Amino acid sequence: MNSLYVANENGDWWILSPDDVIYVMSANKILPEGISDADDKFEQVIMEHGTVVQNLYEDLASILDS
Repeated sequence: MNSLYVANENGDWWILSPDDVIYVMSANKILPEGISDADDKFEQVIMEHGTVVQNLYEDLASILDS
């Protein structure tokens, strides 16, 4: 399978490969005291407190192939 290019409205983009895992977290999630989305390493907070998403590649690839 080929990798997919993914982008968001902030101008960030990345390559999603078949075995990649991503992490998502609701903006409504109550975070531990002292944690803010302004933190330099907020991705680590998302990984620790968010939800692991696997197989997203397959879902997106099926959309592109339809």
